[in-house]
Amino acid sequence: MMFSPEHAIWRFAYVADRLDDWLLYAEELVQKWSIQDKNEIELQKDFDLVIASLLLKDGLLPASANAAFADAVLSEIAKAAANEAIVKRLCNPEKPGRKKISKQEAFHRSWAVTQRIREGMTASAAYKEVAEKYCKAPDTIRREYERAQKERNKRKVAGENTG
Repeated sequence: MMFSPEHAIWRFAYVADRLDDWLLYAEELVQKWSIQDKNEIELQKDFDLVIASLLLKDGLLPASANAAFADAVLSEIAKAAANEAIVKRLCNPEKPGRKKISKQEAFHRSWAVTQRIREGMTASAAYKEVAEKYCKAPDTIRREYERAQKERNKRKVAGENTG
């Protein structure tokens, strides 16, 4: 067997309980790619890209496949950029935790909730409607609205913005 438990491909197959199938397939690919030129190698299936990535991680990807893999990744990045997809997360993943929100956007969402409540809609219905309009979760809209209300009440008590 070409792979051992120290290899990423082995751990990947082990977790999926597919050691026999996937390791044999990966071994076949390595043998096939070893004798092919980079222009002959086709990385059409997503699974082949995953296998190539795992082999690359452990330095087991043949040189010709390495070049073909790089070409495939560069091609996908170009397609994503042409379609204005967000590619920056590939290199700079977002940090965990609550994301910083635009105060202006949060204000507009909270104001929309306030307007609907003033029109006689229940708060939960207002959250749901605004959430659908802004493609957010109703709980997110509720939290933003409650934060805005809390901040408004603090300013009232302090005497700010009383015009």
